[in-house]
Amino acid sequence: MRDMRYRLRHFLARVFEAYQLCNHWFWEGSATCHFHSVKMESGLTECMIGGKLSPLFSFGVIADVQYADIDDKMNHSHTKWRYYRNAVHLLREAIASWNKETRGINFVVQLGDLVDGFNLVEKGKSESFAVLKKLMTEFENCHVPVHNVIGNHDVFNFLRKELFEMNFLSGYVLSRNSGSIINLSPVKNEALFGNSQDSVNKDAKEASFSAFCESLNVPASDFPAFYHFFPQKGFRFIVLDSYDLSVLGYDTDSDKYHKSFKLLRSVNKNEQWNSPQNLKYNQRQFTGFNGGMGEEQLTWLEMQLKEASKEEQRVVIFAHVPILHDVTEGICLAWNHEEVLSLIHKFSCVIAIFCGHTHDYAYAKDALGIHHVVFPGIVEVPPGQNGFATIDVYEDHLHVRGVGMMPSLFLNF
Repeated sequence: MRDMRYRLRHFLARVFEAYQLCNHWFWEGSATCHFHSVKMESGLTECMIGGKLSPLFSFGVIADVQYADIDDKMNHSHTKWRYYRNAVHLLREAIASWNKETRGINFVVQLGDLVDGFNLVEKGKSESFAVLKKLMTEFENCHVPVHNVIGNHDVFNFLRKELFEMNFLSGYVLSRNSGSIINLSPVKNEALFGNSQDSVNKDAKEASFSAFCESLNVPASDFPAFYHFFPQKGFRFIVLDSYDLSVLGYDTDSDKYHKSFKLLRSVNKNEQWNSPQNLKYNQRQFTGFNGGMGEEQLTWLEMQLKEASKEEQRVVIFAHVPILHDVTEGICLAWNHEEVLSLIHKFSCVIAIFCGHTHDYAYAKDALGIHHVVFPGIVEVPPGQNGFATIDVYEDHLHVRGVGMMPSLFLNF
């Protein structure tokens, strides 16, 4: 049944995509303009008007790669296959596609869950490190900076300081070191930390991490991973930390872990905290594989949105876990999604929110007209297909050029 719903949703997304393209042709095309068609990866055509529609900038997005060197398995609900080994090939295809972009892209956002939990469960911590090292090496082939958003599988495999040491948080470090990123240019991870293939003394890494945390006045044990950057004048991009409140990724003796554990267990009293069994409909998000955003992050987010409104900037938000009920079946939501969305709705500057986590493409526009887009999970994309996108940013809309199981969209603002 769930697979049938997914197929129906995918079909309707294609219909909506065709409608958007036709609507775009009608409104953008005037009698004085000349047209030519460009083949899109989705099989549809985009109408271009001379050179007039060149984007301000572009970026790539991909979600839930969840690579592991294990045989294919069904997902936890036994509704779809997961193609673990194939996932790295799809990531390579995406990187190659972005590198070949005629106009070039400015950066890539990886929406979380780069590695799968089975690496740790079936083969141990050494496998987790080996797999993450392999994937970070793949990203070194990308010609532009990569922003890795934290997902539940990432913090299941690693403590936050380990993600830092493996260059996973290079986008965060780059933004914090420079204050912000304006007009991003290609930056290799080794420019920040040294080549990930080099053998670096563990004590030196830990000293570097501690020094970095101290410079930012943040606790090393509760290292946050939310930040902002400016890809171009007039735009502010925000990366949220969906596992700021979480029972994953923290030492069990840390304050953040105890606070998160107490919050989770105050609602979910099941023996297995990943089970939503017996939870009320509006509490089903309280599972161990979801997380929330703490008071500090929300205060910071409000400040960012205030500043963006004052500066008349348009805001795009990235997070692993969705915050709108309409794009998920109700379980894969941030613990305090209503609180986060209410805060965002106090302002009119946010134009789109991009997430992963559910593995199913979904789209909805909320009451204030914000576009919520959930990307398909690469790990569940069958061989021969893909599911990433290149997003072109214009003065009044985003053009999501989807590939394979990720539809193309025009998101007006």
